[in-house]
Amino acid sequence: MASNMSEADKNSYEQEKKYRQANCPVCTRIKVRGQKTVRHHHTSSEYVRELAALNGQKTFFCILCKKPEPVEFTEPRRKLILTSSTLYGVWNALELNLPFHIDIETIVGGKVRDATRALKNFLGKPEKLDVKVVCGLNNIGEGQHINDTIDEMMELKAYIMEHNADNTVSFATLLLPPKFCSLYVPPANKAQWDPPADFINRVRDIECLNAAIKAINRGSNRAFVNLHGFGVRSDDGLKMHLHETNPRCRVWRENIVRRKLHLTMSNKVKVMNRIAKYFEHNC
Repeated sequence: MASNMSEADKNSYEQEKKYRQANCPVCTRIKVRGQKTVRHHHTSSEYVRELAALNGQKTFFCILCKKPEPVEFTEPRRKLILTSSTLYGVWNALELNLPFHIDIETIVGGKVRDATRALKNFLGKPEKLDVKVVCGLNNIGEGQHINDTIDEMMELKAYIMEHNADNTVSFATLLLPPKFCSLYVPPANKAQWDPPADFINRVRDIECLNAAIKAINRGSNRAFVNLHGFGVRSDDGLKMHLHETNPRCRVWRENIVRRKLHLTMSNKVKVMNRIAKYFEHNC
């Protein structure tokens, strides 16, 4: 683990590593044929709410709002984020200050189909849903064909809209992390940033999937969070990664180029603030 990580990044990294294969009580109760136990690290604000209610408590401590919230949800709509480790641990950031309550389901290593299973915890509830999905990179890492990932996204969208036709959903575009993507490398950075001979460059897959995500969002007339610009710049028409010559401007949590996958905590907060803005304007 890098010594120059922020404290919040260090905590997030250690928690992801420690609980990656934990039994998940949230998802195990959603029965899937042939599967008895689901093992992954899943942080669910709704599960904390439910446990508090079962214990007879009137409030629970919301990890995102960082204050007590009533266990009985009384608003007509829920604001919900379904995500993987892309936003994991953002609640540890001291600078996070949301203007209203947001529910979050975060599955470390989660694919889109895992987000769909987490969503099912909300489908029996009466409130309408406004959902932001920040997920899909683990489908790329699995080597899944992009058509199959699109199918998973469409299935997730269908569940949301079948629950209530007034629900809304949008998908964030995917990051272009150096772990999966090699872009143009200037001569000065070749020693560190040129990929090894056996590197499988997924940039075309992610760009094709991002084009499909934009089309899905436009079809629903929803604004969406653009993540594909994080850590990337264009110079004379050549797309390249920011090569992070200034440590104070880090984009990725990891130091080693071909492990760079997760945003730093400060960038996760930027993503959360953008999502909150879209929720605020119902777009």
